[in-house]
This record gives sequence, structure tokens and C-alpha cells, in this order.
Amino acid sequence: MNKKEALICIIRRDYESVQKKFWKNKLFVLDSIKEWGEAFQHADESLKKDKDFILEAIAYNSDVFQYADESLKKNWYFVQNAVREDGAILEYTNSTLKKDKLIVFQAIASNPDALEFADNSIKKDKSFILKAVKIDCSLKYADKSFRKDKSIVLEAVKKRGSELQFVDKSLKKDKSIVLKAVKQNGIALEDADKSLKKDKSIVLEAVKQNGNALKYAYKSLKKDKSVVLEAIKQNVDAFEYADKSLKKDKSFVLEAVKKEGYALEYADESLKKDKSVVLEAVKQNGHAFKFADESLKKDKFFILQLAKQNEYAHKYANESLKKDKSIVLEAVKYKNSPINKVKNQGWNLQYLDESLKKDKSIVLAAVCNDGYALKFAHKSLRKDKSIVLAALKQNPYALKFADKSLRKDKSFILEAVKSSRVDLQYADKSLRKDPDIIKADYEK
Repeated sequence: MNKKEALICIIRRDYESVQKKFWKNKLFVLDSIKEWGEAFQHADESLKKDKDFILEAIAYNSDVFQYADESLKKNWYFVQNAVREDGAILEYTNSTLKKDKLIVFQAIASNPDALEFADNSIKKDKSFILKAVKIDCSLKYADKSFRKDKSIVLEAVKKRGSELQFVDKSLKKDKSIVLKAVKQNGIALEDADKSLKKDKSIVLEAVKQNGNALKYAYKSLKKDKSVVLEAIKQNVDAFEYADKSLKKDKSFVLEAVKKEGYALEYADESLKKDKSVVLEAVKQNGHAFKFADESLKKDKFFILQLAKQNEYAHKYANESLKKDKSIVLEAVKYKNSPINKVKNQGWNLQYLDESLKKDKSIVLAAVCNDGYALKFAHKSLRKDKSIVLAALKQNPYALKFADKSLRKDKSFILEAVKSSRVDLQYADKSLRKDPDIIKADYEK
């Protein structure tokens, strides 16, 4: 059996088939541990007592510690180093060390949930728990009496808002505590008392931190325009949890899509057919057009209007219109158009039908906007001098995508150098040191 065959056995968890010699080989055992931590139980006893090796192995898989020699599980210095790698190792240490505050604290610093494995005497120690929650330790494993202790709870939710779920009911009604929790994690609103889910100031703080906290707000606040807009501002998907009345309110939806075009996804179906609403959504985010009603995706004149507002909207038009030349030309139009002022529309050439990539007028419009669009033109047009020259005027690196015949053409390269900046690294090697071209480039 060779090493490869032995490792295949490890992958299959067929440990018994692995020859003993491999279990003494440090590199093999490390490779085995990377697959399954439990493999270490089959390692040679000498490796189970090897401090340096075990610390190295723990870095790959902390499960190995449970199979270490018992003498190491009692060794204070060794355990101190081990828990720094992963605090969960505390579970397998000697019971005496589970009472050691320094070791437990270091375990918690490495893994906040390591408190679960500490001795009960530590879980009941207020000064220790107060320090622990300040470094993100969960109240879940602390003595239950601390769930009513306001000083500890305040520190816990300040560090981790989700800790509110472990707090006593009496403190879930405490506004100062809930406010701290939702400021750290808006979703903590889920665990707040019902009375505070009606509190606008609390809910506003929650949705500012996480828009989806709107899901847990009282129903009256899901109708509140200022609350819902704040939620949408933080996360557009929060609109899903707004009251239906707002999703049907045209003025509100207009305000929402102006902030986040994707809000159109959650608007009432009637508003997805409304051209004024869809137009505002597309102005903010062209991809929002995918949520518009199908009837608008077939409306050529409307899509032409959208193409003047955003470079991406036409991608979601009906298939028959994606090849429409007038729409395509509008979509790749020069970026400084006084109508839309949209940048890099030429790059849209990559999304067009292959037949349109052969159309000289479309490709010319694209490369005038972004010279790199030459990359997506049909190969026949990469040989077209007027197209390539136009691309070079916009981007000197566009020569990279020109046909080889032009990159070898001295008269063309000279013309290009005289009319615009050109990166000569993409010209044929024979022309890069040509004195006439170098002179023209220098004079330019």
C-alpha cells in the first residue's frame, strides 16, 4: 500500500485498512486530519503525546484534541496554548482546568460559545460573566440568573444584539436594553416585547441597522411611510414586509423606486404596468426593468425611452426587441449624450445578438463610447480601419482587439499614431521599433 492508497482509505473512513507504518508518519497523519479529525484516534501513541505536533494538527482540525494523550489534557501550559487555537477544545480538557478562569477566558476569546464547557462555578461568577460578555460571549451558557441582571444584559446586547433572545421577559420590555440590541442587530427586534415592536423610535433604529427588521415591526408601523422608506434605504428587500396598502400607493412606490429601483419587485402588479413608475425605477437601476409587467417589455416605444435612461434596461425586453436596431443603437449610444449622460454604454455590445455585432453602424456607436467594445465586434469588423481607428480614439489599448492584419500594417499603425494615442505594445513586433512609427509617436 502506498500513501495515495492509504489516503483513499481515509477519505472512505476505512481506517482499519491503513497500514500501521502510516500512522507514525506525521505528514500522512496531518493529511488524514485535514479530511477527518477523528482519524487522529488511530495515530501512533507517540504522536498523541507530541505537543508540537498536536498544536499544529489543531490548526487544521480542533477535533483531534479529544484523542490526545490524557497527560496533555491536564497540562495547564499546553491547554492554554491549545484553547487559543479553538476554544471548543475546552470540552475535552481536564475538569480542573474547566474551573481555571484564565484558561476559560482564553477559550471564550477564541470561541465565544466555549463557555458551554466551563465549570458551573465559572458560569455563576458575575464578575467573570461580565468580562466574558464584553468579548462577545453568549449568555446562552451563563447561569440563568444573569438573564435578569440588567448590567450584564446591557453589555451582552451591546456586543451582540441577538443575545436579546436569551434575556428574561422582564428585560425584553426595557426600552434601553432593546434599543442597544437593535442598534447592534436590527433583527433583534424579533425578540423584543410586543409593546416595543409598536414603538416607532425602536423600530426606526432597527430598520436603519437592518431593513429586514421591518418583518417584526407591529402592523401599524408597516404602514408608516417614513419607517418603510428607511427600511428600503437600508435593504430594498424590506419592501416585501410593508403593508399591502403601501405597495398599491403610487406616490409612495414612486418615492421608493427613486431611492432603490429594485423596490419595483414588491410593488403591486398594477404599478408594474405603470410607465411612470417603471421609468423612475429604471432611472435608478436599469436592471429593475426585469420586474416590470410583460406588456411593457413588448412596448417598443417605451423601451426606446428606457434606453435613453439606462444602459441595461433593454436586456430585459422581449426577445423580439433585443435585436431591434433602433433600440440597440440607443443602448450603445455615446456616453455624453445630453439625454442620459450614462457612462460605458458601449460595453453593452457584448450582450447583443451575434447578427448585430456584424452591423457596422452599431459597432461604430459602441466603440465611440468605449474602445474596449471592439473586443465584442464580429471579426470582420476588427479588420475595418474606420472602426478600429474610432476605437483607438476612445481607448489607446483597443489595438489589442484589432485583427492581426491591421497590427502588422505599417501604414495603418502610422495613421493611428498620427491621429490618436496608441499603445504600441499591441502592434506587431516588427513595427514596435520602426523609426517612422517611433518618430510619429514621439511627435504626437
